[in-house]
Amino acid sequence: MSDYTIDLDSGCWVWRRAKSKAGYGQMYVDGKMVYAHRAYYEGYVADIPPGLVVDHLCRNRACCNPDHLQPVTFAENMRRTRRPACKRGHLLGETNVYVAPDGERQCRECNRIRGRRRTQRWAADYRQQRAIREGRNRAKGLVPALVPPIPLGKCQCGCGADTKIAKKTISARGIVKGQPMRYLRGHAGSWREHGGYAIDPSTGCWVWQRSTSFNGYGQLWHDGRIQRAHRVFYQLYVGPIPDGLQIDHTCGNRLCVNPDHLEAVTAIENVHRTRRKHP
Repeated sequence: MSDYTIDLDSGCWVWRRAKSKAGYGQMYVDGKMVYAHRAYYEGYVADIPPGLVVDHLCRNRACCNPDHLQPVTFAENMRRTRRPACKRGHLLGETNVYVAPDGERQCRECNRIRGRRRTQRWAADYRQQRAIREGRNRAKGLVPALVPPIPLGKCQCGCGADTKIAKKTISARGIVKGQPMRYLRGHAGSWREHGGYAIDPSTGCWVWQRSTSFNGYGQLWHDGRIQRAHRVFYQLYVGPIPDGLQIDHTCGNRLCVNPDHLEAVTAIENVHRTRRKHP
């Protein structure tokens, strides 16, 4: 049986024996596995010059016809094998190609489509989680915090900074070209936007609704680090915490951030109060 068959339409010598995962023919030469097209080129034409690779002019990787093979540089081989368009049909021109750190060429338009879909999934997940949280609060009788509206042009997280004018429209993020953006970079989803707490009418506690520590205290990102929520609220509404003092919850609720329920005390007094609350 011949090692290859001849395609009369294209003239290719199509390799029939072992092939690599990439579709190139393989054969043993002097006890070593080599590519069939390289072996045939060296057997019928000449030795392959150092530093060059053999390109298939017919674009058939299984072909070993010497007339369809040409030694070229690796860069030239890559240029010839580049696809003119991605799998979605977007032309891979200079303005639509992103070269990843590992050298992979990616379609920018496809990346934008994936980014929009990812943002839409995140937005849907956020809305779902928010609906679940609000449902739990209603079941517990909690009332949402009353946060004053923030004017357009200011960061909606509540930091008070001015936002930039949008250069393009991104519907999934609520960005409209020519209008001020809603947030500064990295400020979206801040606890300041909705207060981060819900009010318990029966006790007056501002119950923290976001991240909590392992021992039940609310925590948030403030001034570049994670801090206890009740300490941050005390400093925002009352003033700096005196050196050497701790913040005690007079209501006994560790999740409460109501400044009226917080008091700066010594560590010893805080321990005594805790023991009286939980004998």
